[in-house]
Amino acid sequence: MFFRVLASDLSGLGPEERFVLAAFVMQFNGAGPVQVAVREIAEKLSVSPHQWIRAADRLVEAGFLLATVVPQPRGRPARSYEISPRLTLTKDVTDCSLVNRKIIQRLLSFRNILESESGVSTSVRGVGGRVGYKTPPVRGGEGRLSVSNRLLLAVLVLHANELGTVRDVSMLKLRKMTGIDGVNLKPRLRRLARMGFIRRLVPGVSRSIFAGAKVSTTYFLNFNHPQLVPAADATAVLVVCENRGSRREVLTSAAPLIVLNFLQHLKDEALDLLCLRLAEYVAYMLGQYWLELGRGQRSELESALLYRVSADFQRPVGDAADELKITESDWSIVLDHFCWLALERAESIKSRLEYWIAAEISVSKAELIPSPYKKGVQATTILLKHAPFPSVRCLAIWDVREGFCVPYKKEADVPVEIRWDLGLLTDLSQGRQKLRCF
Repeated sequence: MFFRVLASDLSGLGPEERFVLAAFVMQFNGAGPVQVAVREIAEKLSVSPHQWIRAADRLVEAGFLLATVVPQPRGRPARSYEISPRLTLTKDVTDCSLVNRKIIQRLLSFRNILESESGVSTSVRGVGGRVGYKTPPVRGGEGRLSVSNRLLLAVLVLHANELGTVRDVSMLKLRKMTGIDGVNLKPRLRRLARMGFIRRLVPGVSRSIFAGAKVSTTYFLNFNHPQLVPAADATAVLVVCENRGSRREVLTSAAPLIVLNFLQHLKDEALDLLCLRLAEYVAYMLGQYWLELGRGQRSELESALLYRVSADFQRPVGDAADELKITESDWSIVLDHFCWLALERAESIKSRLEYWIAAEISVSKAELIPSPYKKGVQATTILLKHAPFPSVRCLAIWDVREGFCVPYKKEADVPVEIRWDLGLLTDLSQGRQKLRCF
């Protein structure tokens, strides 16, 4: 039931009250009236006593909790609390995987989730030292992830797939589910990225070429963060680094003139999302059609891919086309080129992985993380639920250095600066950075 609390638009409640309500439901749902000392119930809900008292008063006032005065033989009368029958929750809740459930339960029940990730350390005021996955310096409560940020992260995890990717969750929906206002939401998201809980973020756009015209921001959460999951539940990471030229050179490779003219009119924001869509298609091919890739018989692959591409893009028409007006026949050529790019990339990645890995990855769901483009070098970073090789959770293949392979027992063993380059973390130490990926 506490998942439904996180997914509901509880109008009038702030993030602190929502967090306390979700934690209360998780701990005491079905237990009837709960009479526990303030300090003890605050500890069970992983908040401070003051936070519990403030939140409980507001929840009672809003009618979501019922409070009953219980006379005591001596001293002040106590109070018992229970969930109000007036609490109406949404029934439309994402079906979470086991890993997602574990992470959400940890966020709601464990107070000491530390700010311990990459970039400039915010755990020590005035110190710009870099930290990785190691234990950070802690300054009391300020070294912990705040209640509001834990709630925000829990809501994102609720809507993520089992590899941590969140799609189709708008900023408006996040505000409704967390009670965080628009002014504070973006800074909190950036803070979670700085701490390594969010790997990367691809901003949403409104463009006529995308189905529905408006596409929400995509979040890549870090389900390998040691503050969230044990090593046994960590996802596997495969990386292939290659010299591929600039991003537009890759997109226009072997492109017909119609496609070249079309891509010239795409602005950077739309190009970012186009590249993200292509990465999703590559992951789909690797995860679902590993055995078929590179075998020459492409008809089934092309049909499956064209179906997905056609569902994600629409032909620009009318005044909202942003100078991208294109005929029906020319639009088919554009979609075919998108399919060709994804299929060629998937086959290329498979050929590089097969050189180092004998096992198949077709039994595993795959996700591609957008990686920064640096001097024509592209890192294709793939997340897998199941590692195709024993005792190694992270494998980096560096074709740009005449080909060599570096195995890591776990992602935490990869140096922070390399994780930035591979898209596993976002380096925000130099201010706002523009995401460039394929």
